[in-house]
Amino acid sequence: MATLMKSDKRKVSAQLKTEIARNMGHQQLNELLDVVLNPRTSLDSSENLDWCRSLIAGGVAFEDFAKSVRHYDNASTCGLVWTSNFVAYRCRTCGISPCMSICADCFHGADHTDHDFNMFRSQAGGACDCGDPNVMRSAGFCSLHGPDKLKNLTVPADLLPMADAVVPRVVFRFVLYLRDIFEKRSEIPAVRFSLSEGEPLLGLLHELCNMGGAMRSVMTRALTDQQLYKDLNEGSSGCYSQFKRDISQSREILNSAQSILTVPESPKFLRGNPAVTYPLMPLSFVEELLFWAVIFEFPEKIVTLLLKMLPDNSYKDTFTRSFVKFYGRIAMSLATSTQPDKLSSRVVHISVQLFSNEELAIQMTEELQLIHILIVSLQCLLKRTLMDNHLKGTPGTHRNCQVINCDHQVMRQHCYWPVISDLSNILSHRSVVNKFFTDPSLVKMWTNILAMFMCMNLNERELHNHVEFEPLAYSAAFSAEIEACAAPMWQLYVHCKDESTAHYTEALLNACSETITDWLEAADVYKSLDPYQVSFHIPLLRYYALFLSQAVTKQGLAISPQKDFLKSLMNFPLQIQALVGEISCGLWVRNGFQIKRQAITYMQCHFCASMIDLDLFLLQACAAHLDPDYFVEKVFSSFKVLEMLTFNQSHSHSQLELDKESAMLESALTLLVTLLSTRTHLGATEEELLRQEMVALLCMHDTTHSRLTDQIPEKTGLFSTSESFEPLLAEVADYHDPLSERSSRGLQQGHYSPKPSVWETEFDPIHVLLRCMQKKDFQSAMDRYSTHMKQTAGHSGNSDLWPPFQPLKQPHPALKTLHQLLHCKTLHGAIFIILHKAVNSKSISEPVLYLCIALLDMMLQCPADTIASKTPTPAVIQDGNFSAMFPDNLILSNLGHRIHAVEIVYEKPSSSRQRTVHSTDQLLQQLLEEEVSIIHQNLFGLAPMGFPGAAELEGMEEGEEMYVEIDGIGEEEEIDGIEEDEDEDVEEMEMEVGLGEELYVDTPATSEGAMATEASSSRSSVEPSTSPSASAGRPRKPAKVSTVLWTPSKMLTINLSMLELLVKLHAKMAGKEGSYTPPSMRRDTEAGSLPGGVQVGGGMFYVKRLLDKICRMHPESQKQLEDLCRLHQQPTAGTEQPDAQSTAADRRKKAREAQQKLFAKLAAEQKKFIEKSLETEDPLGESPIADEEVQAAAAEKVPDREIFECVICGQTAPSTGDKPIGMVALMQATGVLGHRSQVSEAKTLPTSENEMISTTGRGKEVNQQRKLDLLNHFDKSSVQMSINVGWHGGVHIQSCRHYIHLSCHESYIKSLRQDYQTPQLQVREKGEYECPLCRQLANFVLPCLPFTEGCSPSVAAASSDSRSHAVVAAEVAEKLRLSREGSRESLKDITLAAKSVFLFRLLRENRLPKSAYGDPLLPVDHSEMVDVVLRSTARVNLELDLVVRETLLQPSSQSSSNKRGCIGTLLEVLSLLIGKSSVTLATKPWSMLTELKQISGASEPRSSGSPDEIPVLLKDPVATLINLVLAMQHPISKEHFSCIVRTLYAPLYIQALSVISCRMPDTERRAWAESGKTCQAQSNELQMQPLLSQVINMYSNSTLYDDTDLLERLAICQSVWTLQCIETAAQEYCLPFLRIAALMQHHLFRDELPTCQKQDLEFELLVNYLRLYTAPSVGETPADLYSARCLHFVGNPSEFMKAWCQDLLTFVRKNRKTAKSLLLHNPIFYPPRLLQLPKNYDAVFQYYREQRCQSCLQVPNRPAVCLVCGALICLNGARSGCQRSSITEQHYLSCGAGTVIYLDINSSSVVIVRGERICHWASVYLDRHGEEDRELKRGKPLFLCLQRYKVLEQLWRSHSFNHCCKNWMWHLTHHH
Repeated sequence: MATLMKSDKRKVSAQLKTEIARNMGHQQLNELLDVVLNPRTSLDSSENLDWCRSLIAGGVAFEDFAKSVRHYDNASTCGLVWTSNFVAYRCRTCGISPCMSICADCFHGADHTDHDFNMFRSQAGGACDCGDPNVMRSAGFCSLHGPDKLKNLTVPADLLPMADAVVPRVVFRFVLYLRDIFEKRSEIPAVRFSLSEGEPLLGLLHELCNMGGAMRSVMTRALTDQQLYKDLNEGSSGCYSQFKRDISQSREILNSAQSILTVPESPKFLRGNPAVTYPLMPLSFVEELLFWAVIFEFPEKIVTLLLKMLPDNSYKDTFTRSFVKFYGRIAMSLATSTQPDKLSSRVVHISVQLFSNEELAIQMTEELQLIHILIVSLQCLLKRTLMDNHLKGTPGTHRNCQVINCDHQVMRQHCYWPVISDLSNILSHRSVVNKFFTDPSLVKMWTNILAMFMCMNLNERELHNHVEFEPLAYSAAFSAEIEACAAPMWQLYVHCKDESTAHYTEALLNACSETITDWLEAADVYKSLDPYQVSFHIPLLRYYALFLSQAVTKQGLAISPQKDFLKSLMNFPLQIQALVGEISCGLWVRNGFQIKRQAITYMQCHFCASMIDLDLFLLQACAAHLDPDYFVEKVFSSFKVLEMLTFNQSHSHSQLELDKESAMLESALTLLVTLLSTRTHLGATEEELLRQEMVALLCMHDTTHSRLTDQIPEKTGLFSTSESFEPLLAEVADYHDPLSERSSRGLQQGHYSPKPSVWETEFDPIHVLLRCMQKKDFQSAMDRYSTHMKQTAGHSGNSDLWPPFQPLKQPHPALKTLHQLLHCKTLHGAIFIILHKAVNSKSISEPVLYLCIALLDMMLQCPADTIASKTPTPAVIQDGNFSAMFPDNLILSNLGHRIHAVEIVYEKPSSSRQRTVHSTDQLLQQLLEEEVSIIHQNLFGLAPMGFPGAAELEGMEEGEEMYVEIDGIGEEEEIDGIEEDEDEDVEEMEMEVGLGEELYVDTPATSEGAMATEASSSRSSVEPSTSPSASAGRPRKPAKVSTVLWTPSKMLTINLSMLELLVKLHAKMAGKEGSYTPPSMRRDTEAGSLPGGVQVGGGMFYVKRLLDKICRMHPESQKQLEDLCRLHQQPTAGTEQPDAQSTAADRRKKAREAQQKLFAKLAAEQKKFIEKSLETEDPLGESPIADEEVQAAAAEKVPDREIFECVICGQTAPSTGDKPIGMVALMQATGVLGHRSQVSEAKTLPTSENEMISTTGRGKEVNQQRKLDLLNHFDKSSVQMSINVGWHGGVHIQSCRHYIHLSCHESYIKSLRQDYQTPQLQVREKGEYECPLCRQLANFVLPCLPFTEGCSPSVAAASSDSRSHAVVAAEVAEKLRLSREGSRESLKDITLAAKSVFLFRLLRENRLPKSAYGDPLLPVDHSEMVDVVLRSTARVNLELDLVVRETLLQPSSQSSSNKRGCIGTLLEVLSLLIGKSSVTLATKPWSMLTELKQISGASEPRSSGSPDEIPVLLKDPVATLINLVLAMQHPISKEHFSCIVRTLYAPLYIQALSVISCRMPDTERRAWAESGKTCQAQSNELQMQPLLSQVINMYSNSTLYDDTDLLERLAICQSVWTLQCIETAAQEYCLPFLRIAALMQHHLFRDELPTCQKQDLEFELLVNYLRLYTAPSVGETPADLYSARCLHFVGNPSEFMKAWCQDLLTFVRKNRKTAKSLLLHNPIFYPPRLLQLPKNYDAVFQYYREQRCQSCLQVPNRPAVCLVCGALICLNGARSGCQRSSITEQHYLSCGAGTVIYLDINSSSVVIVRGERICHWASVYLDRHGEEDRELKRGKPLFLCLQRYKVLEQLWRSHSFNHCCKNWMWHLTHHH
């Protein structure tokens, strides 16, 4: 055998294959395999694996063998298995099972256009279902899979014989390895089992599986053949003959491992089932692999191998059986696992592939009792968590009730989830559900499981102390109910929707009733519940409610539960509703915030369908079957408001504080209205419910499509694929795209708002209140409703609108008795008491009032079906006896019924009252009430003049209240008192907002006395006016002040009907008596309806509407109202009363006007402040440029000394040398200009391998090459004055335009360093701080130079027109030659300050001495380099200002100017800091422009090897302009600036003509040379033709024109050149210089830039703005060619031209190629652009998620692509070991000088990196509803939003990320 092992593997394999084919050689093969797969040797030997591959291949190369086997792949399904984080797709249109998923290749290989699909990242792993008709429809199959794609291929007999023999041995060896690993468990903890040694062999099995169906058949035989497994284990197959002892020991290991797994308890019906038997010995390799998978907690690679085999149907059947057998053990292992989350995911990864197939699921159910195993496993899991139930039943009784402990690990870790997931999965199959419902033991077992959840997480109200630690078990409780109870419930619900399944529902209802009864008895809560103990969890009752709803509304079952049973049931949901009300009004505050979270979760959209909706239906069912009086009284009792429903105004409450009564009463009435109006389970269709939910959500807030779909109440586990969703949404909502509106909070997303008609007809406040989790959401809906109705003229009043309750809809006939709630004496009596209190006091809140009016309106809508027999009412009614208040239950008759007197049992005074309180709060409240009572007695009990004496009090009847007339005090006097002070007017008006105007109700006296009113209804703080004028000529009306004194009496006279109370209520709201008039007594003008037909309003409107309806429906009530109206219309106070009332109204009107004026004044001040503040901030989404034209217009006449205000010390003063002041400014490196391009089109982001990004014409490369050419041929001092650096890595400076003393800034920074280090600022490293006023980021102060007398231009008054150009040029030369020492001495202090605060920061940001390329910027010493940087800083900021403006001469109404600009101040500071050597160097370029001798001297040949001066025509005119301006002494005069511009224009123009002539063909050049001579002879004026002719003639004798067509760098190249073409080309060439010059003039002198609409007028406007254009002489015709008329020469133009051209030709003769290259340098650059992105995001995602990082050569787990240069980087590269990431300097310095923009491929969002900060910006890709999809969680198709991308580009260009992005964070390299 040793010889054989040394032989050639392929030869040996081929020989063995031949012998095996002849049924020989098996012994030799086994012996060879014994050596190769020796159980005592390691598995990681590559030599042994190579032998295995060679033997399986049978003598051919393994790769060729694999290719041959794949050819015979006859699988009809894809079967691709993936693990977590794999990108897959799910199409709901094509899916049959909700678990359906397909891989990306199969998805893109099929047509899913207009389907409801999404892309997702797999959480637990999965497998592709393409081709499986049991899981998805055939229309979704790709072109490669499906039953019709099945290939009938016959595998050749000689292809796989070796595989048949070798594969079982390979599997057996791996099984032996697993047994050996388990043997070492004492040394290695179970969770840390490492299978690394066996991975190579496992990898071989994966390779074999990937070969397709033919090889899977071989593997199936090896894995499932029981005889083969037995033979190999027992050694009877001839293998391992020398290792029988080892094999025997391994079998012992297998036997001992059986005890590791826990077996579930075995109920009778599962006896003998393998799932609960012990031991469960494997019968095949697949069973043993599954066994070890359970032991090792499902290693990913073993799970993947087992799943890869599933496309083989024979294997699938065997594996499913094995899985079901082991299921109970798997479930038990979940409870003991140390990593239950990971284990749960891997279990579901397997089970979902098996149980989604209905055929397989029902087969396992019938043969192996699958559903029984699942329920028993769940029950055993949950039993581990049980504890005693702490519900308080009858004291002293023995209870045997247990409940789930939500703090147990099984509940906290959701260990039950895989079992529940599988149960829900199989319950989705109709055939399995049939088995479930037809087995009573199963149904009863399931209801018993539900009983375990009853009242879990019991809350007990804290009455004294706040809880020390807030429990967190509530989240586990809600998760348990929604996952373990609700998910299976909704799966069962799907199958119980029609009469054919009525027996299913009946069986479940019977089981639920029986279990509920047993549970109530066990818990001893059959009759009542403890009011201080509540649980939100009653799943068994909710099952009963849901299926009761199905039974009676859809399946026609007549079910009438026993009343005692319903009374016991209703306690639980009723107590929960009361709990929600108590929580909202703060009664449970001592239980912590967790109790409020429970209430919110209970009503939250993902829970409400399974919780509150079913609770409400259960209450509706109880209300329909129980006595309505009992039900209503039970509701009031549960909400603890019965004690406040009394006529006793001074009542006390044993359970509620007085300030909580109104809120609880509101909650109780809201519940009643909700029960009456909600139709969720009372016969409403799915479409009606969906529409109602949409309207409710839209009314609360405008919402996005995804949020709307997410917040529609969810039936857990069911996918809402309603086809009517989109049509309904289109009917009720208007779509607003992201571009239609701007938001101050950020970029808008596409959203929906209700259509106007929805507010008018469909807005249902009750349903909104049901769905809102906080009161502010309901208030938001009401505010939006009010706003809409006021805008549409539906409401024009000033009062707040009341909710427009919808008309009642009829419930399902089976529950039509629900409306009997409206027709009960208890409710009528309660409403009467509430109205009585509302009329006579202020204790009734507006919500309580509108709910009462709504209930009365409902009573009129729904007449009573059953009329109770009339019972006589006693003359005196016992307070609280609602049944005695009215004779019957008919509201129309009860409305007019008058209640005469009520007997009240008053409490004794405080001295003898026994206090019964439950908290210190109640005690304090009671003491306060007693104190107030004593004050009232002292105040009114002294009987002063005008008050009744004590004798009169004794003579009063029992229960009669005392009326006190205070002589001389009436309503008018009160108003006079209020109007004595104007401030009091406003104060009073503020008090009256929402309360209505002042009210005086004159109640007719009765025989027993007048109506009792509260003392609080009169103003207690108003003193009577003692002024004679105040009361003269005015009738006195007695103010009726009442107080309840303690007497033995027990009688209160009412003598009012409900109709009279409604009339009085209307009068109180209107502020005048007799305000209501019945329709029959109104004038025609009053009888009309509001315009538009939409009738809405406040309280007055709805009370009036109710009374009108009563009049129409009940003639007797109308007659009573008419009588009341006539009574009120009678004059009561003489003829002067109307005048007095009108006077009072006038005064109120004046007070209201004063209030409005005050509010208007405050609003104006606020608006002024906001506008001032916003001057320093950019509106989001707009180009961050500001309107300086307005400021310039205001500052046309700049004062000699500009005044600044320091934002720290607040001093206002000019900047001086001893106390300088500066701008708060931010300096940051920039690489934006380096990305300008000479190509107008933006580059495109590659999305395929053959696409690349070209860098041709990019600014930084072009300027770098020009710099190198100049340095190689010219003197360095000449080069540094002729070019600028900083095109990449320059510095941009911006300011918020707030000012600060340099000394104040120093102190401010020192305090930041010493006191605290703000986490968002780098104070120490970079001097960062926030502007003290606007909080914008800054890092230095830009000094403002003080005004100096000596710097004033001496000839400022003289204009350039009055003096010749030569004279002014000489002045400029003199200024340049003068030393600036004198002025520098006066600015010594400010210079030192500027160097310390500005220059140091500038050099640091430039990263001297090297550029971003790593080479020196220029080969000069440090001082000269500093001057180069200063000049380049000016150039960079001017060019960036131009980039931001996009179009320089936009009209001011359309352009936005740079409010952060500080260029004028920056130029002054740069000029101050420029070195003396640079000033000296600047004189030479000026001399070469103005003195001929200097030009000729420069062009003379120098000694050999000496570098030359750069010719004038090769210099950058913009750089020269900046150098000269900075070298001048500031402030520079405008005349001198214009002179410099004029002087530089001449060589620029000659440059342009030189370039144009080089672009011309020879024939054109000759023609223009001749025509120019003719023109020159005809005119002495400077014209373009003669100048061009002269240029051509001078260059013709040189080699400059050779190879013209080889250099195509400029866009100015054509064959035929007309005069207009040359003019246009010359203007285009000159425009970059003119734009910079115009910007400098604008910033230096604050001249307003001209505006133009047409781009072709730009040149004309600029030359006029810069005063370059010379008008034609008198008599000459104006020339159409502007460019030549702008020329100004100091001397003879021809001589200067000749000298400049000769200077250039001197260099041409030395190096023609470089000279021509430099001359043809294109100065025209287009603004920088971000890369163009594909329209569809999927193209980006699919390409870049598989690309490898160029640095680490790995596929990044967080890939990101740079939107500037297209580089792919690892976004979290430092974490994954990549050296090239966004947090290293390599990319973000080379690309953006510290600022880069990335597109995060995995999330679709934009990531901005600024130095060491990172910010996640918005996404530029939106779905079809205009929404972002952060992290691709929804997986919907995304499309590029061009407008957002434009905003991003503008922010990048303008360096506004620091100001417009707020959520910055430090990335990984920052260390504090």
